[in-house]
Amino acid sequence: NFLFSGWANRGPHLWAIEQATLPLVAGTATYNCPTGIVAVLEMVVRRDSVDTPVFPMARDEYLAIPNKTYQGLPNRFWFDRDAAQPTVTFWNVPENNTDQIIYFYMRQLQDAGMGSNTPDIPYRWQEALTAGLAAKLAEKYSPEREQGLIAKAELAYRTAYQEDRERAPTTTRVS
Repeated sequence: NFLFSGWANRGPHLWAIEQATLPLVAGTATYNCPTGIVAVLEMVVRRDSVDTPVFPMARDEYLAIPNKTYQGLPNRFWFDRDAAQPTVTFWNVPENNTDQIIYFYMRQLQDAGMGSNTPDIPYRWQEALTAGLAAKLAEKYSPEREQGLIAKAELAYRTAYQEDRERAPTTTRVS
């Protein structure tokens, strides 16, 4: 579990990204997020079959908004993952009940349970998992081997992480 929590802190992993839909309620700015959400990655608001990006903002940016009750098409969101129940707050505050938020989020990696569960990783991450576990065990049971095993675990992690990506080309159009 410590290994998985460390991996979650290092960035999004494709196998832990999920899509969700959130129906908006007119006049309601803040919504509870799914249990185990680690980060909101991308978001759009869908109105009449048209998607419009909704961009993240930091806590201090949200605090600086003078009129937090202004209603309109949401175009910014603040994700508060530090709360006991993670929330997302929109600005502009939704103005109707027909809009939907469509978003991708990274969920918490599933824990190992009692050790008999199948690890929450794809095949291409097996070497990183075993190398990481060996390094974690060496900390307690074989400290003289720990540094070498940490180096191997880091290399295996970087190799897996470099392949854990979408393979779509990115293009930029200049008008």
